[in-house]
Amino acid sequence: MEHKRSTAPYLVILVLCAVTACGSSAASDPVAAVAVSDAEGERVRLETADESFDAFFRARQHGDPRGGLILLHGQNGHADGLDAIRPLRLGLSEAGWDTLSLQLPSAYRNADRARWLARSPQIIARLTSAIDWLKGRDIATRAIVAQGASGASALQWMVTQDTQGVRALVMISTPLSADDEIDGLAALRQAKLPILDIYAERDIAAVLDTAPARRLAARDAKNTRFRQQAVAGATPGFRGLEAGLLADIRAWLSANTDTPGPNAKR
Repeated sequence: MEHKRSTAPYLVILVLCAVTACGSSAASDPVAAVAVSDAEGERVRLETADESFDAFFRARQHGDPRGGLILLHGQNGHADGLDAIRPLRLGLSEAGWDTLSLQLPSAYRNADRARWLARSPQIIARLTSAIDWLKGRDIATRAIVAQGASGASALQWMVTQDTQGVRALVMISTPLSADDEIDGLAALRQAKLPILDIYAERDIAAVLDTAPARRLAARDAKNTRFRQQAVAGATPGFRGLEAGLLADIRAWLSANTDTPGPNAKR
């Protein structure tokens, strides 16, 4: 599988279009994601067997090398989204992580969770491609951070595929239900690796209402390395509380990934 690096400047506009022509009706308008900042990293072009896609890579800036960390945005976000993804991909690279944030298949505005979860095979293919790309740079992927319903896809991957050295999963505002396209609760009952289930205290109803079921599923799995945490005062997207979200995730990853010391390979 060949991976190509883009030479595009860091001032990036990502326009996601899932149809040939974007109609004017609300029902046919795709989510348009625009990143007007510089990417503060390297924009790369990755490939699966069926398609190519963009990602943002940022090498570790400070601290001992922790390994690779892949970020998966939620259905209304993008690879440099301000709601959690950008603060984490930048902040965790300051803490020793090589971060790779993937652009996932585009979603239509107001698309329900089922339509996003139906894209799970594409998401998993892109995740696998990203792991291969990091491996090609001699970086072992040690953790995945997944936002929203993308957490269900990552969880399914972790219990059905060779995790290739991935040691932990962080799910941010992820609802799991037995009634979804992916039975996330069944997957969680099989999961043995460390999982952080973190969400906003005033998150969307789908996340809050399924929190007890997620906790019980992890208990059924006898997963003593599952932790569920609500960020006090936070609303969906964690706007204004990004620093606290970063600190919580950074501390949990340090405690649960058995990351290498200063003399180990990245």
